[in-house]
Amino acid sequence: MAALEGLEFGKSDFVLLDEVTMEQFLENLKLRFDKGRIYTYIGEVVVSVNPYRQMDIYGKETIDAYRGRELYENPPHLYAVSDAAYKAMKRRAKDTCIVISGESGAGKTEASKYIMQYIAAITNPSQRVEVESVKNVLLKSNCVLEAFGNAKTNRNDNSSRFGKYMDINFNFNGDPTGGHINNYLLEKSRVVQQQEGERNFHSFYQLLRGGSDEMLESFHLQKDPAAYTYTKAGVATATSNNDRASHRAVLSALEVIGFSEEEISSIYQILASILLLGEVQFESDGESVQILDLEPVNHISELTATDPDCVSKSLLYRTVATGGGEVIEKGHTEQQACFGRDAFAKALYERLFGWIVSRINSVIEVKDYNPVLHGKNTVIGVLDIYGFEIFENNSFEQFCINYCNEKLQQLFIELILRQEQGEYQREGVTWQHIDYFNNQIIVDLVEQPHKGIISILDEACLTVGNVTDKVCLDSMDTKLAQHPHYTSRKLSPTDKTMDFQKHFRIRHYAGDVTYFVEGFLDKNKDLLFQDFKRLMYNSADPVLKEMWPDGQLGITEVTKRPLTAATLFKNSIVALVDKLACKEPYYVRCVKPNEMKSPVLFDDARCQHQVAYLGLLENVMVRRAGFAHRQPYDRFLQRYKMTCEYTWPNHLMASDRHAVEAIVNHYGFQDDVAYGHTKLFVRTPRSLFTLEQERAAVVPILVLFLQKVWRGALARMRCQRMRAIYTIMSCYKRYKVKAHFWEVVRRFANVRTMADYGKSVEWPTPPAALSKFHNNTVLLHRRWWARQIVKNIPPSDTLEVRAKVAALTALSGERKHWGVSRAWERDYLANVRDCPQTSSCFVRASKELRNKNEFSWVLFSGFCRKVNRFNRSTDRGLLVTDKFLYKLEPKKQYKVLKRLPLEAFTGLSVTSGVDQMVALHTTSQDDVLLCLQRGELCPNQDRVGELVGALVDHFTRVRNVQFPVKVCRSAVEFHMRGKPKSVTVQTKPGQAIADFKKSRDGFILLRPGFWGPLDPGDHWTPGTTGPRGSLDPGDHWTPGTTGPRGSLEPGDHWNLETTGPWGPLDPGDHWTPGITGTWGPLDHWRPLDPGDHWNLGTTGPWGPLDPGDHWTLGTTGTWGPLEPGDHWTLETTGPWGPLDPGDHWTLEISGPWRPVEHFIHFSTGQNITTPGCQRLLCTRCNNMDNVVLTCSSYRKKTSCFTLSTESGPFDTNSHLVTLTWLQRDLEDPQVTPTCERPGGERLLGSRDKTDPSGLQENIWSSVHGQPATGLVPCRVFQLPFVIRGGIRGVPSGVLHPLLMGARLIEPSVPRSACASELLLSEAAI
Repeated sequence: MAALEGLEFGKSDFVLLDEVTMEQFLENLKLRFDKGRIYTYIGEVVVSVNPYRQMDIYGKETIDAYRGRELYENPPHLYAVSDAAYKAMKRRAKDTCIVISGESGAGKTEASKYIMQYIAAITNPSQRVEVESVKNVLLKSNCVLEAFGNAKTNRNDNSSRFGKYMDINFNFNGDPTGGHINNYLLEKSRVVQQQEGERNFHSFYQLLRGGSDEMLESFHLQKDPAAYTYTKAGVATATSNNDRASHRAVLSALEVIGFSEEEISSIYQILASILLLGEVQFESDGESVQILDLEPVNHISELTATDPDCVSKSLLYRTVATGGGEVIEKGHTEQQACFGRDAFAKALYERLFGWIVSRINSVIEVKDYNPVLHGKNTVIGVLDIYGFEIFENNSFEQFCINYCNEKLQQLFIELILRQEQGEYQREGVTWQHIDYFNNQIIVDLVEQPHKGIISILDEACLTVGNVTDKVCLDSMDTKLAQHPHYTSRKLSPTDKTMDFQKHFRIRHYAGDVTYFVEGFLDKNKDLLFQDFKRLMYNSADPVLKEMWPDGQLGITEVTKRPLTAATLFKNSIVALVDKLACKEPYYVRCVKPNEMKSPVLFDDARCQHQVAYLGLLENVMVRRAGFAHRQPYDRFLQRYKMTCEYTWPNHLMASDRHAVEAIVNHYGFQDDVAYGHTKLFVRTPRSLFTLEQERAAVVPILVLFLQKVWRGALARMRCQRMRAIYTIMSCYKRYKVKAHFWEVVRRFANVRTMADYGKSVEWPTPPAALSKFHNNTVLLHRRWWARQIVKNIPPSDTLEVRAKVAALTALSGERKHWGVSRAWERDYLANVRDCPQTSSCFVRASKELRNKNEFSWVLFSGFCRKVNRFNRSTDRGLLVTDKFLYKLEPKKQYKVLKRLPLEAFTGLSVTSGVDQMVALHTTSQDDVLLCLQRGELCPNQDRVGELVGALVDHFTRVRNVQFPVKVCRSAVEFHMRGKPKSVTVQTKPGQAIADFKKSRDGFILLRPGFWGPLDPGDHWTPGTTGPRGSLDPGDHWTPGTTGPRGSLEPGDHWNLETTGPWGPLDPGDHWTPGITGTWGPLDHWRPLDPGDHWNLGTTGPWGPLDPGDHWTLGTTGTWGPLEPGDHWTLETTGPWGPLDPGDHWTLEISGPWRPVEHFIHFSTGQNITTPGCQRLLCTRCNNMDNVVLTCSSYRKKTSCFTLSTESGPFDTNSHLVTLTWLQRDLEDPQVTPTCERPGGERLLGSRDKTDPSGLQENIWSSVHGQPATGLVPCRVFQLPFVIRGGIRGVPSGVLHPLLMGARLIEPSVPRSACASELLLSEAAI
């Protein structure tokens, strides 16, 4: 509390003085000033003494100490009264105001800034951006208004030469949302004239000393203020202000507030124009007046965006309208021209200052406020207005300023003294009456209608004729001669301190002030010629035009005479007092300790004068005699009833007064209170503070109790909701589970009859509770699906599927190319298509080995390149059986060079690339290193995966042992004769076939510069030899080399016989039709779909098709092999003739051709043993003996069968037959049936989709004549027949000349697809 300060600092509240005398008051004030205690209370009024030094009592720690505290809880401070005003506004939603008063130099401006800083610091704890923006504008506005409204005077280096009242608006949270600034009576006469030792407004010196060289040059100004008439008087005056730093601060503040660059430039252009106006001088030749130097006029014209001639004319002439409406120009005298120039300069500055204030208001005003949505809008007002002034020469400005202080003193008397005593009388409270001076009589002397000084001045200004200040003074002497507070030399002839017809004196509440009457009328008239107003309104500068709206009226337009300056000021002060009267006031009384601005000097006489006219002594007396606090009974009870057990929570007494008495008696305050009719009066603040302490201690307990009750209610409601929620969730979960089951049953009801057994069916998303069950269900379905697939796999394909599964498992995805997408033939050396020259020889050799070594079957056979320990590499044949691995010599009838038992091998190693190198590891550490070679079946087949799969499957399934496979990304490690070696792979330009080369650590496998099949996603990097990386635009390489050749340009062609940028196009290569530019990554390839067609002029994979171009029989063309459902049209010439312009392939059927399915041409390269004549069943006449199949001829390459009937040739128009082949006839994998009709007609078979077994073949077409070129279409006939037992021996890829892309009849699960499908679930197999 303030009273707890040590006695060495004096009394912190003047109410606590032992005796209320002027001597005691000044003694206590001086003691606190000497001890650095510049603030003292009078109740809730703060008395502030200017310390004239910086004090460390305004930091963040001090703000935190006063935040939310009661007024008397801490030592006296501006922050305490600021916090009290803020709490009253926030708690009671009541508008408050802080009135700061005192004479010039007492510290009012600094006090207002500290109050603003405190309010900004304690608001907006959540740091909302819009609130922070308002706070910044409010704070920065002080800097701008000080620059343009303050000046250095003899009493103060930063004296406010205008009055300022700022309203700060707050929302219901107590955060500032905006504000409004009112300015009063700017001392504009200071622009053109200052008293000795004083300066013009700060803004001029800040511009001249702080402006950049470029800015001053553009404004035609110099840096020296002494060079200008309006500022040279203040150059020699010492000041504590730093004009350069202040100029930078003002520019920053203008930007923060929201002034645009154009507006800031216009502000300083107007300041420059005012300075240059002072340099305009006039001379008279007796008849007319001229401007001495037109250069300043031209500069003024440029800065104000007006015409130079108009500026000169406005300075030299005045436009007058006669009674008849005639307009004449009247020339000025030299004195009138100077008066008009100065009046124009003052008006320019006054309008500029008013525009700046209004511009700030437009930024900080509360926008889009709705009380319904935003709550009540409360206000804290801060009044910083000029103090009482007594100078040696007191003019019209001092008269208005002192009148303003009289009005504020009257308000103080009304609120603090008279209203307080009146309230005591109304409430019936006994107290000691205090006599005080009521200055209403002085206020009436100035403002009373028809009799007051302002009315007399207005009357003199309105009187027609030559009315001077002396005439006006005579009028005041006549009308006010009997007034006790007015006198003059005429009324008091013996008072020689006044001169006749020059002075009059008013006895103000603060002291007697003698006013010099000269200039009163001119300043009251505030005369400005209309020519200047029209000149500024017609400016091209929008800011200037906005400042002078009254310039739009023409000279002949009749307007109402404007109010005088005194009347305008009186009206604004009356409005200000009314605004303050409706708010709860808090006062800050500022005292100036000395005239020397010394931090240690205390002038008793000076301070006594200020204490007297501020009425501080009377205020102390009223407080001591009266009561510090009063409050209605209901509000007092509402606030403090929780501190007493008799009133909490609700009292049962007769009235609220009795309940209040119970509280007072409970704490023993009976002697410190008085009971009024409706209010309780508390004499000392300490009693109220004790109640506040008790309340602060009880409130947390009550809050906890209320929280407990409310939390219990919330918990019960939450429990009920949770129970309902869990019930709903339980029902919903059961519903979701059932719905999931229903959906699964619906989707998978027909999977047994689906072609893919439900693999394409999308599983519904399961609820979280069924996640594990869903995974198990999906696994079960996959196993069932795999079982169904496995069941349909013919026995002939089982070994291939198992081998592919084993290869996939062993390679673990580390090798990209391993031949999964093709059919695995295994025994390539015996395959007539892969080895047409040597297959028969190998078959004989293998039969001999089988009979000799008694192996059961062949796991793998093929050509390879082998290297031995002598670094010699040769071509060999590789034969892997279920018991041995053979190294054969192809050139010597496949003579066995070496035989190794299969159990001697412990594993193998391969690389992750596309090379065909394999290292077979043995128990004796004498490994076999070889590179598999491709045969003629397909030059780009990857056979490493087939060898790996065959070995791994055999070892794991038959021998029941593990066979490890290592995939190496760099070198492959192996042993030869027990010595460790390594082999790496390199690509060599011009290399024809893969071959081994000795290296330092072992061997190097040299691969040809051929990239192999290009799959989607393959890339390569320029300068490297591998197929990886991306091909960038502009890269080049030459066919046959590994370097870059260049991107394909439009018009480039592919030829079947030549090698393109990536080698010949092989089956499986893809590319995007229509792309002829830079290929980029080699993933643009894709198969051309049916329906794609060639247009002349487009670039296809082999160049544009020109008339006469042919398709070569035996190639697959652009579309690749024909797929199921492909169609073609008879109108085209087919693949055996030239394509004419406009020819294309279509998807629609036209003509007698039916959909082309999987065609097969039954042919063989081996002898066949026929079963003889078989009985056939005619499906039309059910006659068993109708059709007979006999072997019509036996040839080395082909065995032909003839269809006939007992009665003659077979009639294709009346019979359909079913041909049955016995199982034993097809056990030999080399058996391939060929059907030929009598007359040499070849029969072609196709699988019927309606046959569940997938083996019934339909004959869709036949061709007459020999199977050679020049074939022509013929009529259609059908011959259905069934081959029992599978077709494992039928070679794939044999093409009939008629049908391009004919494919081998596959089992119901295609070989290329079954493995990849079953690999999804290895456990299913």
